[in-house]
Amino acid sequence: MANIVIVSKGTNGILVDFGIYETTKNPSPQGFNVNDISNVRPYTVDGIDGVLVVMGDRNGQDWLVCKGTLTGFMTIDLIDGVAPTDNDDLISKLIALT
Repeated sequence: MANIVIVSKGTNGILVDFGIYETTKNPSPQGFNVNDISNVRPYTVDGIDGVLVVMGDRNGQDWLVCKGTLTGFMTIDLIDGVAPTDNDDLISKLIALT
């Protein structure tokens, strides 16, 4: 599985490429409305710092993401062609999408 790439589309859309191509259940890329993102915040699991993206109306489809490669988190490589420098920058870039 590849890392995640997010690209803005239009005024309120984003395409999220989760790097999963062998399944019809969650194919990549998937389109989302940025208004579905209800919260982006730092999140720690078992002492590992990452980022929680809360998808308000997506039936619990929240994302645990990070800038680097961390166990239990999906890695985001690019947002609109720019790589986040750290988790704080990742949060800023995700919030800027909304």
